[in-house]
Order: sequence, then C-alpha cells, then structure tokens
Amino acid sequence: MAFFFAFPFVYTAGNYDYIMHICIVGFFYAILASSWSMLAGYAGQFSFGHMAFMGLGAYTAALFCHYFFISPEPTGICTEFALGSNYLIIKNPIGVTSTTLTQDCLAQAMEKWDGAVTVSRMPVWLGVILGTLVGGIFGLLIGLLGDNKKEYAANKLNAISGTDNWEALASSDSLLQFSSGESSTLGGSFTGIGKSNQLTGTLLAMNAGETSDVIETFNAVLLLKMSSRDEFNDSLYQENYASIRDQLLNTERTRGFTSWLTDAKKIIDQEDYRSEVY
Repeated sequence: MAFFFAFPFVYTAGNYDYIMHICIVGFFYAILASSWSMLAGYAGQFSFGHMAFMGLGAYTAALFCHYFFISPEPTGICTEFALGSNYLIIKNPIGVTSTTLTQDCLAQAMEKWDGAVTVSRMPVWLGVILGTLVGGIFGLLIGLLGDNKKEYAANKLNAISGTDNWEALASSDSLLQFSSGESSTLGGSFTGIGKSNQLTGTLLAMNAGETSDVIETFNAVLLLKMSSRDEFNDSLYQENYASIRDQLLNTERTRGFTSWLTDAKKIIDQEDYRSEVY
C-alpha cells in the first residue's frame, strides 16, 4: 500500500500520464469489485449507490485535471487567481464542446505566447485525492440523510398505536407508506421491505391480531399487524418430506464440495498455460 501511495509522487518518466491512466483504471475496477463483493456478496444487498459515488469522484478528478492549470503568467482572458508567484488558470468549458479551439481561452493565450510560457496541468494525484474526497463526502451525507429519515420514521411510528387508522396517517405524511393484504411465508419477501432477519424473527414471535414493535431493517422502519397466520400442516409436511429431505441433502453436499474445492485451491500449485494455447 505504501508503494502505490508513493508511486505518483516519485515516478517521473516520460510516460507518466499513460502509467497513471493504467493504475487509475485498474484501481477503479478493483474498488468497484470490492464494494460490489461486500454489498451483494456479504450483505446481500443490491445497490447502485456506491457506483454513483464512485462515478462522482471519478468525474471530479477528470474535470479537475482537464480544466485547471498552473501558469507563471496571467492569460488576461481566462478565469484566473494569483497563487503565490504563479496563477491558477480555469479553462473556458465551452472549448470542450466546441468544434474549434477559438473559444478555448487557454489555447488563445498559448498561441499569443508562442511557446514563451510553459503551462502545467494539475497533477493527477491531486485530482484523485479531490475526487476521493468529493465522492466520500457525498456518500457520507447521503448516509447521514438516510439515518435521519429512519430516526424520524421510528419516532413517528413509536407514537402510533394498533388502534389508529394507519392508512389515514400514511396519507398525511409522505415519508409513511401503508400497505395491506400482504401475504408471504415467514422467511419470504414482502413488497417495499424485502427479506430481513429482523422481520422474520418478529413474525415468528407474533400471533394473529397482534401488532409488532417498531422494526428497523436495512432499508425501512416499519410496524406490522398480523391479520392471520396459517398453522403448521403436518400432513402436508409428511407428504413432501422426501423431496424436502433430498433438497436439504443436496444443498449440504454442494456446500461441502464448494468448501473443499476452495480449501484445495489454496494449497495446490497452479500453472498457467494460456500463453501457449492462444
């Protein structure tokens, strides 16, 4: 980690931009794969939010490196600010979408200087740091906003009793949603809620006609009222016992084989012959 952190500061070869491009794209996909693995693989959540924040950070870094320059002389036509003995130049954004460079204020200034003044791009590593901060801050703000909405919803639901008109309360508050007539298995999925261990545990402990305490899942805060509950059908269970048993055994066999294969891959020597085949 220390090597990759220090690399942009110490590498000075002529192909710096190309090498940095390869590293940035590689780490971009590494971050994307890791975040997707944590969300979908371990947490079981399907989300595009992390991609949005990553894209926000990537665009921030790209636009920063494209529009901001350092010059020892003022252009007189671009937006610029004194920065010690140099000037921070902000290029005219119209030049990017224009078919010619006549609207690009920096190009006009460099043409006037005729090579007498050297203009430097902002370092890529600074853009990466800025993009990371922007994407991270927006992600943090969205997370805090979601937590505040959950806290507000929990306070509202704690003030509701089982005898209140839930549908009327929901119609008067845009953050509250009312749903009735939902039917599913105890461990199944419900509209607007999905599957949740908290939800399953609460349903297992409830009887018909009871109202639950406030439940908080990963995407919602809710109250439940159980209208009816089917009793365990022993005859139906006995009828399907053989198929249920086979399904459970097959699942355990598959899980055991997968665990063995994963452990075996860690201790065997692997040789790559793809270069000789393709």
